[in-house]
Amino acid sequence: MGAIAGFERLTWLKIAGIIVAAIGVIILLDPRKASFSSQTTLGDLCIVINCLAYGIYVATSKSVITRNGTFRSMMWVFIFGALVCLPLGAVSLSRIDLAAVPTYVWWVTLYIAVGATASPYLLNAWALQKVDPSTVAVYVYLQPLIGFSLAVIFLGENLNVAFGIAAVFVFAGVFMVTRKYVPVET
Repeated sequence: MGAIAGFERLTWLKIAGIIVAAIGVIILLDPRKASFSSQTTLGDLCIVINCLAYGIYVATSKSVITRNGTFRSMMWVFIFGALVCLPLGAVSLSRIDLAAVPTYVWWVTLYIAVGATASPYLLNAWALQKVDPSTVAVYVYLQPLIGFSLAVIFLGENLNVAFGIAAVFVFAGVFMVTRKYVPVET
């Protein structure tokens, strides 16, 4: 998206790295197990739109974040997000007995809000100030590996050869995208 918008110059190494990392994710997800039924079409479409929106966000937000700073930029992202989410959340919360919600649910909700949402957004914004958008975006490819690793730890999933191969592809792709080109002097 950054190259299409003219914010970033893609090199052959970055393009190859993106492709290699994507192959790793495809191996991990195993398309043979995918369901392309009409029951999942809306969800599949939402995932594609989300990926496109994230790509546009990462590609176009670097100049704004660099100009306004990490915290200030993310503050406005969360304010505008809250304008949509708070009314929807209020409707949902009005339908439940808040006193009956266990304490651990509130702690988990706090973790999701701060640890799994606000902190990653701040870290991504901070990274965007320091490196190219493609470098920040390629780290998304690590999420399936992290998710699968956590499934092994918490859900008893089994590691297999496909996971190892996928991990090699993903890490190789991330390395290729993040590697700085240094010309060789002769």
